[in-house]
Amino acid sequence: LLWVELALLTRIGPWPQGEPHLDLAQAVGARLQHQVRRTDVVFRVADNGFAVLLDTDKAGAQCAQRRLLERLRGPYGLDKGLAHVHISIGMATAAEAQQQG
Repeated sequence: LLWVELALLTRIGPWPQGEPHLDLAQAVGARLQHQVRRTDVVFRVADNGFAVLLDTDKAGAQCAQRRLLERLRGPYGLDKGLAHVHISIGMATAAEAQQQG
């Protein structure tokens, strides 16, 4: 399981009407969905979080974590503005959860 959190760093241009953080989360979610395998499942959690359920071992999850950190960075175009985000990704595996109880 990967836990992905995002935080707005900067924006360029005016925000569109409505909820800009929701537009940003949708843009991050769309990019995230395109970066995982078809067998992986992405869940949106609250306004700024995502859980990614991976069918892999710890090494595969670490590889996915590094790849997603790289590919989710960068600007996100939102209607009339451009936003940069900070992405943090945590990881937990079933084996680690069993050891901790």
